[in-house]
Amino acid sequence: VERILPTCWAEVTMKVQEFIKNQQGYGTLIIDTADWAEQLAKQKICDELQLSNIEDLGYGKGYVYLAKEIQKLLNDLTILNNKGMHIVILAHAQIKKFEQPDEAGAYDRYEMKLEKKTSPLYREWANMVLFGNHKTYVVEDKNKKKRAQDAGRVIYTTHSPSWDAKNRENFPSELKLLPGALPPELAKVLEFKKSTPVETKKEVPKEKSAEKPVEEVTEET
Repeated sequence: VERILPTCWAEVTMKVQEFIKNQQGYGTLIIDTADWAEQLAKQKICDELQLSNIEDLGYGKGYVYLAKEIQKLLNDLTILNNKGMHIVILAHAQIKKFEQPDEAGAYDRYEMKLEKKTSPLYREWANMVLFGNHKTYVVEDKNKKKRAQDAGRVIYTTHSPSWDAKNRENFPSELKLLPGALPPELAKVLEFKKSTPVETKKEVPKEKSAEKPVEEVTEET
């Protein structure tokens, strides 16, 4: 897998725009990770506005600028996706306290490690939001001592009070994740459909007898 290590936000956005013009034969673009890319966007805003911290604007105005930058990126990714390239965005998770409006009390849940104004943008934009984690059981031995037991890595595909997830492919609620391979259900969705070269000829003017050379163009399938 070829990798690009951007050092600033401009490199991230320019590379996406480059792929919009020419996919260069690639079938999938992976952003690893959204939260690290977000730090580059914050630095870009601070540099442009001469801030030491994005919160220096006060009243959350800095995060409004950040949301605009992320929305521009997602708009470009939509264009790229419409050209046939799969987009995969990874993000680290964090545990946060959640208070449900219609219920008393609060509980912990996993969320993407993103800012409040940007996390919903990614969730709403994506066709699938998947949550990967180690599945853990609590077992009790003969001495009544409890210990955690790892049951392997899984991908959760549907919403739970403990995490966000969604999909439009009727996946099972859990997909087992094995080393070095995607679950077959997910691999099928991410399979890249290669474009087929189509030969076309320009019309030859009647007054000329010589044929013009064939030009090869690529059409998206």
